[in-house]
Amino acid sequence: MLRSLTLRGRGLLGKLVFSFFVAEQGASQPGTIEKMQGTMRLFFALWPSPEEQILFLEAARDFREILSGRWIARERIHLTLLFLPSVEEGQLGPLFSLVERPRLPGVVLRLDRLVFQPAGKEGLLWLAPAAASRSLEDLVEELQAGLIALGLFAGERRPFSPHITLARRVLLPRRSGVGRRRPVVLHHLPRPIDWPVREMALVCSESSPEGSRYTALASWALPVSAETNSSCFFPGKFVRE
Repeated sequence: MLRSLTLRGRGLLGKLVFSFFVAEQGASQPGTIEKMQGTMRLFFALWPSPEEQILFLEAARDFREILSGRWIARERIHLTLLFLPSVEEGQLGPLFSLVERPRLPGVVLRLDRLVFQPAGKEGLLWLAPAAASRSLEDLVEELQAGLIALGLFAGERRPFSPHITLARRVLLPRRSGVGRRRPVVLHHLPRPIDWPVREMALVCSESSPEGSRYTALASWALPVSAETNSSCFFPGKFVRE
């Protein structure tokens, strides 16, 4: 359970300093969010354990010699639910209250394919399921409705397509025959990965000379069974690409 949370602001152009204390893990290092022009870029995501992140990357191991691209670091592997490009300091309180209310469902995804998603002259390599589970779609819809009510989300024109990005700036072999506009399934996993999702996170994304930096602001445990109660903890950890 959460022991204490300290939030200190230094104005819209300053910093937000979060100090987090978690009973199960002890005190963690304070996280600092550098804000640009008074706003923060946040996103909700499903976050795998380190063991699961390794497993997801291993699913594309044979493609490392075939595809050229920038592979995502293990600790950055996640599944994005919603992206909030501009959140003000004063909106954090309502945002935290919003995600405390939903009855978080148990979510299990069967990841069974590697997909090339074109993006200009290059593309992305995804690990994806054939379709979103009903419980995952319900979770995304509930988050969207709450964020729209807060004025933080204008709605999404594209249908939700769950995926885990494994590599960016991917170039396919010239003779692959893959088009440049639509996503293409490159490979069906002979042994699909059943992922019982255990954690949803609210993450701040920042740009820096060393690359994008992720700071987990909050994390909610998803039930893995009907008897499991959801809880919330705040790890405040930095990750660099």
